[in-house]
Amino acid sequence: MIERAWWLVAVLLAAAAPIVAGGAQSGTVTAGAVDMTDPMMRAMAAEDKGNAREAAVAYRDALSQTLVSGSNDGNRIALALLGLERTWAELGVRDSLVPVVQRVLQVRPTDPVARSMQLRTFMAVGRDEDARLSFLAWRRVVGNDGAPF
Repeated sequence: MIERAWWLVAVLLAAAAPIVAGGAQSGTVTAGAVDMTDPMMRAMAAEDKGNAREAAVAYRDALSQTLVSGSNDGNRIALALLGLERTWAELGVRDSLVPVVQRVLQVRPTDPVARSMQLRTFMAVGRDEDARLSFLAWRRVVGNDGAPF
């Protein structure tokens, strides 16, 4: 289980690299400066400062912008979802993830980050039957893919 957790962290860091590198190449990210027009950068800066509430708002903005724009950027969606999960868990409102994850799954029904987050959230808030049903739904949408297992 711990090996899986480290693997997930490595994947997420790799997914974040293009976002950070892209910002650095365009001149929007410099040492000590953050592009405050980008909600993802605002979220990470707020989280670095320990301001979970401000970070959650910015992660939600980043997710909304990505979904509304239709860009379907899986890396950005994953980063925003995981940021929301961290910050809302810290704020004690983990159950608020349920409708957000359901919205993401309407747009990206096979998204493994959203699907696994849905399962974790249902289990964390004691909604075992919903977790079972969401696992079955995940299996249906991915067919023979081994992701749910």
